[in-house]
Amino acid sequence: MAQRTPKKVVVSEAAVKNAGVRATKASAKLEGRVIPVDHRRSAAVKAYLEKQQPPKRKLLQPARRAVRAHSVTCGAYHAQPSRLSACNGAVHGPAARLR
Repeated sequence: MAQRTPKKVVVSEAAVKNAGVRATKASAKLEGRVIPVDHRRSAAVKAYLEKQQPPKRKLLQPARRAVRAHSVTCGAYHAQPSRLSACNGAVHGPAARLR
């Protein structure tokens, strides 16, 4: 009789994790290491576990761009350098309303 090769099956990460959780719980139950449902950790244990956690990463804030006037004739403030070339010294903003 010809030897059959086993079929390859794609298993999700969640399924692998769930199988590990089930195996760990079953092992703990066999060894008598089951924790009661109403068990609460003491303050000392909570403090110890908190101390053992790695430091939390701070989110980096984007750098703010300097706002500046690019010419006396324009009088407008541009935060983006790309807008400087689009202006070409034309009168706009508060100065345009005066005309």
